[in-house]
Amino acid sequence: MCAIQPFDHATLLATDTAQTSAAVSTTRCGDTCPIFPGKRYEDWQLNNPAGLELDAVHPIHNEIGSRIRDLITELT
Repeated sequence: MCAIQPFDHATLLATDTAQTSAAVSTTRCGDTCPIFPGKRYEDWQLNNPAGLELDAVHPIHNEIGSRIRDLITELT
C-alpha cells in the first residue's frame, strides 16, 4: 500500500514506461494524453485532490488503489 505524501504531484507518463505496459491509466487528460498504439486505455474520472485536506484525499487514494488492484486482476 502506498502512503500519501503531502507534496506528491502528478507526473508525466514516460514513453518507455507506456510502451512496455499492458495498460495505460489516465486521469481526466482527454485528448491531451499521448497515444501509444495497441495499448489498453482507461481514463479514470477521479476528483482532483489539489487543495483538499488530507482527510478528504484518503477516499481518492483508496479509490485509486482499488482500481489498480482490479486492473491487475483483469490483466493476470
